[in-house]
Amino acid sequence: MASESENLETVEMSNEDQTLALFSSSSTVYYARRDDRGWQLMRARGTGNTASGPYDNQWVTLTHVLSGPRVEDGDQDVPEHEIDPKDKQHWTLRVGSRHQFDLHVPGGFMDTTDFYWVQRPLRRIERLSEMPPDADLTVPETDDPRYGRDSAPDYT
Repeated sequence: MASESENLETVEMSNEDQTLALFSSSSTVYYARRDDRGWQLMRARGTGNTASGPYDNQWVTLTHVLSGPRVEDGDQDVPEHEIDPKDKQHWTLRVGSRHQFDLHVPGGFMDTTDFYWVQRPLRRIERLSEMPPDADLTVPETDDPRYGRDSAPDYT
């Protein structure tokens, strides 16, 4: 059975239960869901030129989201002089922006620790009626020269 989805440009992450798929130029897809346990994030690691993280392919607690300024418009970079470094939004997802996901993950002191991950610029947001099957969690790798081995963006 195919899952129904709705494409969005901006999502204010409310207290409403929902599942979102977050796509960038990478084959990796992020999934955010909210249920009675709060917000959770899964980074479904794709193939090809994509980094690996210690918490890939598992749901972890999402404690905060920071949307940075818009740095892409479609598949084009926004000129640096047009980027407003003060344009940051909390608990909001926006197409064209990079997002810092703050996570509370297993391990570390008292069996939990804080960790963060910064995603490539978001190109598409889909609100899902259900999660796709495991075999369909990622997408094919794109040929985007901005993310080659020698030109990977600085995620710090």
